[in-house]
Amino acid sequence: MKLHGAIYWNRNEDRYEWHRGNENPVPFNYARSNVYGTNINTYFDWTAGKTAIGLDLRQEDLVSDNTWRIDGESKNTLSGTNRDYTKGLIEQTCRFFFEHNLILDKFSASLGIISSYNSWIKGGMRVYPGIDIAYQFAPYPKGLRLL
Repeated sequence: MKLHGAIYWNRNEDRYEWHRGNENPVPFNYARSNVYGTNINTYFDWTAGKTAIGLDLRQEDLVSDNTWRIDGESKNTLSGTNRDYTKGLIEQTCRFFFEHNLILDKFSASLGIISSYNSWIKGGMRVYPGIDIAYQFAPYPKGLRLL
């Protein structure tokens, strides 16, 4: 059995400019995102194939001075300007997955399901099943080489 986990954080700041064909361009749109979360997953091999399960928890904190929904909480001053982030959204996501792979000689099958909750989607938890079936008719090509 193998166990993998991660903790992550990604921050992005940008300034969007729209000028194409417009003599009076709109003011720049400043945006900042902070995406952070954690995930853990495991898989194990056994006589019936390979089985994997995992969990992902994530939060996205997005703020802007010109786009997105107004939440009334995202008011941070833009450094180096006289403008404020006045619009934003905070979104939480939780995902759980289960997958099983079976390989028999030239035949392979994979069945899986993911259950996902997103705080901005009405209706609560969503479930998405999936299946892949493959048969290898010929051996993998050995003549393709990159120089």
